[in-house]
Amino acid sequence: MLVGPLAGRLADRVNPTLLASLGLTLLMVGLAALARLDAEAGVVEVLWRMALCGLGFGLFQPPNNRELIGNVPAARSANASGAMSTSRTVGQSLGVALVGAFLAAGVAVQATLWLGALTTLAALLFSLLRVPLATARDE
Repeated sequence: MLVGPLAGRLADRVNPTLLASLGLTLLMVGLAALARLDAEAGVVEVLWRMALCGLGFGLFQPPNNRELIGNVPAARSANASGAMSTSRTVGQSLGVALVGAFLAAGVAVQATLWLGALTTLAALLFSLLRVPLATARDE
């Protein structure tokens, strides 16, 4: 909520792909840090890790959205916006359902967080594949 508007403005000044990739990196580090916590962790230990996740996601989403909408013709921007919104909602719903299923099946919270960190790593790698294309286009 706090970082998103800043990231949106930054995406107009710096390469949005790099900004989104930085956000994914912070999110992945935050998830891994949460996964390493033990049962005796205090509130502050949990909160700073969750704040790192929020910072990362806030840095990722606005520049990623900018890239998605900016790479379709203006006549198709409403369709692209609808597709982006639908895919985000399906992804969020599927993510919650999978986490719930894993936890219901007895998978440890830490293992679930590690899985989240690994999927974020996969997203980061795909994001980094866009860097040369975005850099060449911006020049």
